[in-house]
Amino acid sequence: MFYFSMRTLARVFLRPPYVLAGCAFALAPSSALATGVVSDFQDSSQISNWVFDNGPEYPGAQGSLAATTAYGSSCASLLYDFTPPTNGTGTFNPAYVEATSNVSPALATNATRLRIKFQLSNSLIHGRIRIHDTSGQTLQYTLVGAYPMTNSSTNSWMTAVINLNASSSHWGGSNDGVVHGPIKQIGVVLDATGQRNTGWMRFDDVELLGDVSAANVNLADLTLTAPGSSAGALADRMGVCIHSTSDNRTLDLIKNAGFRWIRNDLFWDVTETTAGQYTFTSYDALVTAAESRNLHLLFVLDYGNPLYTGTASAPPITTSAITAYANFCQAAAAHFAGHDVVFEIWNEPDASLFWGGTPNADQYATVLRAGIDAVKRGNAGARVITGGLSATNTVTYAYWDELQAQGALVGAGGLGAHLYGTTAPESRWNDIVLTRARLASALPGQDLWCTEWGYSSTSLSANTNGHDAVAQNLQAGKIAREMLVAWWGNLPLEMLYDMHDDGTNLAEPENNFGLINNDYTDKPAIIAARALFKIGNNHTIDGLLTGAALPSDAHVMRLSNPSEKIYIAWVEETAPTVTLQISDRNARVWDMFGKRYPLHTGASTQSITLSVSGGPIFIESPN
Repeated sequence: MFYFSMRTLARVFLRPPYVLAGCAFALAPSSALATGVVSDFQDSSQISNWVFDNGPEYPGAQGSLAATTAYGSSCASLLYDFTPPTNGTGTFNPAYVEATSNVSPALATNATRLRIKFQLSNSLIHGRIRIHDTSGQTLQYTLVGAYPMTNSSTNSWMTAVINLNASSSHWGGSNDGVVHGPIKQIGVVLDATGQRNTGWMRFDDVELLGDVSAANVNLADLTLTAPGSSAGALADRMGVCIHSTSDNRTLDLIKNAGFRWIRNDLFWDVTETTAGQYTFTSYDALVTAAESRNLHLLFVLDYGNPLYTGTASAPPITTSAITAYANFCQAAAAHFAGHDVVFEIWNEPDASLFWGGTPNADQYATVLRAGIDAVKRGNAGARVITGGLSATNTVTYAYWDELQAQGALVGAGGLGAHLYGTTAPESRWNDIVLTRARLASALPGQDLWCTEWGYSSTSLSANTNGHDAVAQNLQAGKIAREMLVAWWGNLPLEMLYDMHDDGTNLAEPENNFGLINNDYTDKPAIIAARALFKIGNNHTIDGLLTGAALPSDAHVMRLSNPSEKIYIAWVEETAPTVTLQISDRNARVWDMFGKRYPLHTGASTQSITLSVSGGPIFIESPN
């Protein structure tokens, strides 16, 4: 059996699919992007166009607004000071500070988007945007920014593009959630509700945008940005989760697809049914079968044991139960010494389903310390990583902080994390960057191991049908994109969740995460993975391409070997229609499933329209 939690995703309603026009020659219409720069702060006097507000309806907020320079550019710095007064007697309940600027009608009349660069001093505060329209209505938007994938440091700008037709809240004026133009005023809000400290939000390049429905990009005009570190071979870091110790048919499909790793639970209650006696027979069979196929193993040492914890789902909390769990970990490490096995201490301990109904970082810290030490006692050379946490967000970061504060990370050979999300795979880049920044102090020299990441075809279906063809194609595209993000990020391991649909209920998301169907037949996801391995295993990453014409939510990665260059191009769900022009008349193109698109040979420029439904496409250009 296997338990699930964070993999139940909210339904994603589909946009109309674009057409992948592999043979098209006509260019898409020129982009109607209309940019109006409200402030770029290149002249420090622009700060005078903004007014500081301390959110007086929440008494006690202090702060300031000033021009400064950060991350390579001039910008505005919005500071808050929510430290309690030492001798105060009145109400003290600060929540936010705000900077507002009037907007000229020439910039605001036809605006449908707002773009801004920003950075926050810590992950527990938030940015918001407020729009004040001509009716007197205030519309508020959550500021969700993304680090560009060309950046691997937190010391850089995040960029957000806000759809002004999708506010998170609104009040006053017409109070209907619709922007009544022209926009009169823009507010940048630093939300530090609940904080009793100081911090800042820096922002820059505030722009109002018009129609962004299309973009034309010539491949030859883009500039290469090299990776921050050598990414190495694709297959060496790619694995898939399984839920069986005796399914050789699935292992063959895993090997033949191109994966090099498998992840499976090593259940405590299965191996120790009599106190102090351990039986690993079924797991021995899995290790033998995996090693014969040159597959590495990640064993998750979980869950409870009725002999000590009352039930198989309850974690060890008492001193005697933790000692018994440690003995199990030591026995497993000793038993598999000499084999190609890495150990993980628990699965999603921060999720209620896996930690007795109430996650508790203090309790897990004790178990983690005991587990790491026990694995090392059983085999000093064994690698052991922390249990993969269920989601990468501010709550999870606080959980990691508690583990670090208690010294529970000492000795770990990596930090486990699960990168699930309902948004674009590329949005997880933020979490990779932020987590690695924490690792620099928490586990110097170690890295982030993504031990689960995947998408359910049911959750991607407009009618909750896991076998819906459109949904399965979307799943295939997201799987390929998450593999590209992990490869670009040089993660030591990414485990796709999972290999096999775990049931036949098409409406149940948990039954439809597989790369293959329950009856072992191919889903589009496994075909896309095979195609990416076929190309990626024979090439190394040169870098990502950037250019003024390429939207931030469109991506082009360049690979190479001695005989050719391969360009992998794809778009996110928020991207406009992107037409990619290819000047190389010798270029050849494949779709994400490895199917060839014949290009006409007489034209000087070929054009390909990128789409979410089409997934990544491959362009081969001989050297």
